[in-house]
Formats: sequence, C-alpha cells, structure tokens
Amino acid sequence: INEWCDPTYSSPLEIAPPTAITSVVVPVLLPSEQSLSVLACPVDSLVKGNKYIYGLTDDKLLKLKQAGFLKIEDLAMASDDAIRAIDGVGVAWFKRIRDVVTQAVWM
Repeated sequence: INEWCDPTYSSPLEIAPPTAITSVVVPVLLPSEQSLSVLACPVDSLVKGNKYIYGLTDDKLLKLKQAGFLKIEDLAMASDDAIRAIDGVGVAWFKRIRDVVTQAVWM
C-alpha cells in the first residue's frame, strides 16, 4: 500500500486478463455522420408537448423565428446576449430556451 500512495510509483494498480470487450472495433464515423441531425431541425420541433414537456410555447417559437433563429443549431450556437436581446425573453425564458435546446441535443 505504501507503493500505491507514493506519487512516483508508476506501475499499474490492477492487471486484468483480456476479455472480448478489448477486441471490439469501434467504427469510424463518416464525415456525413459526424454532426447531430437534431441541429438541422426547425425550432418548431421544440414546441411544448409530449416530446418536450417543458418545451417552448408557440408565442416564444414565433419570436425566435422572427429574430432569425430558424433551426435548433441557430439557438445552440447563439450567444447568450443574442437570445436575451429577443423581445419578451427574460431570465426565466432564457433559461428555458437553453434547457430545451440542451435536452434536444442530448436526447
């Protein structure tokens, strides 16, 4: 145990025999597969409903589109200031927008 506590000790702490998992070949993604398809979806996809129970209202979606945010990617890549500058988007709605976009990306 003294060796393990020594910061200069560099031997492996655990040695395990190879298993089938170590022989799995991870596929390489093609350039066309390296982006998230959800980002190309229209912001209307973020509407409050069964898919996004904390989604955005029709009114907020309209304001986003009027401000030039047409795709989810537009929102995901937008600066905080750009979203906050939209008429009617206060602190709570700003947080909701960011949360819904994050949920969409990670679903």
